Amino acid sequence: MNTIISSAASGLFIVFMVSTNNLLKDEQKIAQTQLLMNYNVHVLCNGILAGLVSVTAACARIELWAAAIIGVLGGMIFYTSREVFIRLEIDDPLEITEIHAICGVWSLAAVGIFDLKTGWLYTGKPEQMLIQLLASASYIVWSGLLSFVFFYSLKQNRKL
Repeated sequence: MNTIISSAASGLFIVFMVSTNNLLKDEQKIAQTQLLMNYNVHVLCNGILAGLVSVTAACARIELWAAAIIGVLGGMIFYTSREVFIRLEIDDPLEITEIHAICGVWSLAAVGIFDLKTGWLYTGKPEQMLIQLLASASYIVWSGLLSFVFFYSLKQNRKL
């Protein structure tokens, strides 16, 4: 039930943000680019996936209201990181990094906040949150090092 609530909350948030963002756009810019996306199914599906990824680590040990909050915050994180990637011109056409990496780090942090037995909201102690942040940092370092070795070896062998 938590995964359904989180993904639905994230999907609704994304639809609201995209439609609100389109209302605030300049009419001339819309006419030039033809990018009026009132109901973009691709962004909606990615928002739902962002909610699912965001609640995955904590889904067994949180309450329903926490699942909704995690989903909405996951949607916010996805939407913000999507805008940052677009602005920095980072090529990620399927938005895999925004969904799985950035929302995955939020998922680990959400365990430290919302877990029924060890979460910061229920115990008042930040130990679990610190453990989760350390796990996120080790995940980032491990993935970064492996990616560097892989892509560096491809570049050296002229395969990239």
